[in-house]
Order: sequence, then C-alpha cells, then structure tokens
Amino acid sequence: MPKLTVKDFQGGTPLPVVFTQTEPKEAKSNFGQEYSFGTTDGVLYLKPMPAKQLHDALRMLSVQPGERVLVSYAADTFNVRRELLPGAPVFSNGHSANANGHVNPYRDGGGGFPAPGSANAPAPMSQRMMACFMAALDAISEAQGYATRKGIGITFTSDNVTSAALSCYIQNCKEGR
Repeated sequence: MPKLTVKDFQGGTPLPVVFTQTEPKEAKSNFGQEYSFGTTDGVLYLKPMPAKQLHDALRMLSVQPGERVLVSYAADTFNVRRELLPGAPVFSNGHSANANGHVNPYRDGGGGFPAPGSANAPAPMSQRMMACFMAALDAISEAQGYATRKGIGITFTSDNVTSAALSCYIQNCKEGR
C-alpha cells in the first residue's frame, strides 16, 4: 500500500479519504515515533502531534471506519469535515445535505428544510426552532474542535446546546424572522 504523509494533505484543499481505521496505531519507523491510520488509498503515517490532532478531529465528528470524509492540513492543524453527497436531497434554499442528511442553516445561509408544501415540510415555527438547534449543534461542535486543537479540555453538554438554541430562537423571534 502507498505511504501517505501530512504533505499529501497540505495546501488547504480538502481531499476525500475513507479511513479503514480511525484509531491511530503506533508504527515502527526509522524516522522516530510515528502513528498510522489505515485508508483505502494507503497508510497515513504521522508524527505524534499531528496524529493526535487527526484522531481528535475524527472522534469529534464520530467518523466510523468506511465513512468518506474530506481532510486537509493547513496552519499545522488537520481539518476533517463530512462531504456533501452527490444526489443528496436539495432543500428549498438550494443547499444539499451532507453524508448524515444534515444541512447547516447558519453556515449555509438559512433554510435547510424540505421545500414548503412538500409532504415532509414542518410548520414554520418548527422550522425556526430546528434551524436554531442545528446552528447550536454546529457552533458547539466547532467550539469543541477549536478547544481540542488548542489543547483545552472542555466538554459541552446537551444543556449547552439547548441554551444556545433557545437563545438563537428568542433572538430570531425578537427580530421577526
């Protein structure tokens, strides 16, 4: 199998990767301590710090072996995100869902729900509440990832998500959205 390194992911352009193992394994190397991650394209060998960053990013997103994700490496940090799937449902705002069927209304500019009048369209107030919860989940997930990359051990709870979502909902109602 080909050997992959950090250099394969540099430049900030995300590359699709299917990990066959999401837990790092210690690898014997002539270059000092390294860890390996199995992928369908080869084995990715990393020094301890990048291996920890990648492992934390994979865990934060609950990436499972066999799941395709986009990976990039820039500014000494791994970025892992789920890929938008071709053929995924496209919603009324023109955005499509990621591999888990999730659309981020905060990052994607709002909406993220089935077109009005479709069989699956929720009531308008439900849409507003759902958008706030999805935005809160994404914001807290990003904050947790940022804290992990900075070496700060912080864990958010479902109460934190609920508080953020309700604050968003109240603000949206005040603004008449």
